[in-house]
Amino acid sequence: MSKRTSRLARRGISAMYLVLAALQALTGRSFGRRVAKAAAALAGLPGSVDPVGEDMGLADEIRKFTAPGPEFEEFDPTILGDAPPRAKLIAYYLPQFHRIEENDTWWGRGFTEWTSLARGAPRFAGHYQPRIPRDFGHYSLDNPDAIRQQAEYAVKSGIHGFCFYHYWFNGRTVLQKPLELFLANRDIRISFCAMWANHDWTRMWHGEGNVKLLSHDYDTLDDADLVDHFSRMFTDDRYIEIGGRPLLFVYSPATIPDAPARIETWRRLFFDRHNRRPLLFMAQMGSLDPREYGLDGAIEFPPHKFDRTGLLKYDALSIFDRRFDGKVASYDKLVEQFASEPQPPFPLIKTVCPGWDNDPRYPGRGFVFHGSTPGKYEDWLCRCIDRAREAPVFGEPFVAVNAWNEWAEGAYLEPDIHYGAAYLNATARALRGAPGKGNA
Repeated sequence: MSKRTSRLARRGISAMYLVLAALQALTGRSFGRRVAKAAAALAGLPGSVDPVGEDMGLADEIRKFTAPGPEFEEFDPTILGDAPPRAKLIAYYLPQFHRIEENDTWWGRGFTEWTSLARGAPRFAGHYQPRIPRDFGHYSLDNPDAIRQQAEYAVKSGIHGFCFYHYWFNGRTVLQKPLELFLANRDIRISFCAMWANHDWTRMWHGEGNVKLLSHDYDTLDDADLVDHFSRMFTDDRYIEIGGRPLLFVYSPATIPDAPARIETWRRLFFDRHNRRPLLFMAQMGSLDPREYGLDGAIEFPPHKFDRTGLLKYDALSIFDRRFDGKVASYDKLVEQFASEPQPPFPLIKTVCPGWDNDPRYPGRGFVFHGSTPGKYEDWLCRCIDRAREAPVFGEPFVAVNAWNEWAEGAYLEPDIHYGAAYLNATARALRGAPGKGNA
């Protein structure tokens, strides 16, 4: 073949690559870069590469994250040993892993949290999606054996108890079955408490946050029922107490009309009807100071209250999805902000999260905290434990983790395919005070 013919052939192939890149690059923001490289090949410039081959990056990411990674660990129930945990760790617990009639109606038949999880995909290089459960599989929480297995892993990792999200709407409960099964099976030996998730349910996942599915009207006629409902849980010997007082969380006190007066009414009813004086704590969401509502303290809810000036620029990422409109921030910045905040003038339970990525709930428009590792999480938890021991809550060192099983938000301790039980093992090491594995 002559040099001229060879040169024309190469340019013909490069032209074909240019066309293919133009077609395939519609799935990613690197379109311009790939077309430029194809054009460089046409011009015979150095440094050109196969532009179509770069599209294999997305498939490579999926292969990487659906296989054990370098930080993978099998579950090790011996890490804690006989050592008492250095703090009492509460893990937020999501019950939305079983079918209910309401979700079948609103989101499609068979909907559970696993349905959302399946929508996760890598939007940029290094974006940890998809996420696949390992040891427990895609469990259903209408089976007490699933809850029992979760509790066994949690206890062996040093976790003190689960905080069940509880949905009570004007006397109507939804997603209550896992908690009811837990209450009925006293052999599941882990402590627990409840967070009244008193936010309205909307179609926000579909971009329709103004369309309400379930809402609260806070009718005063329901006050006694509300108090009786939670007091029933307090009779269980596994319910978490501090100084003999049950610990009850309220997700959003700001939505309660005339909250200080209303909460004082509930306190009186708790005592008059059940002779109980629960400690009422709020989650730090939009509001931060529990004293505004007449509450006893607060619990953090990372990444809520994160300073969004720390968002990463798209230019710093290799984007696969050209329609990606989410937000990306550094996990390191999240850790540093929460870990370095000064102690407030009220009781506060410090909280960590192993990660955060709600892309499965909002495909292509989620909020991602990028760069979490088991080692970084362990270091953050150690810092929170130290703070809890220095500034105990009503005399006891409590910390929390968001969450045990928020799979569609990338906030879970349960084992997965890529990391195995590395985050659970890191939890045990932090609670024991044992040296980590240097994963940071």
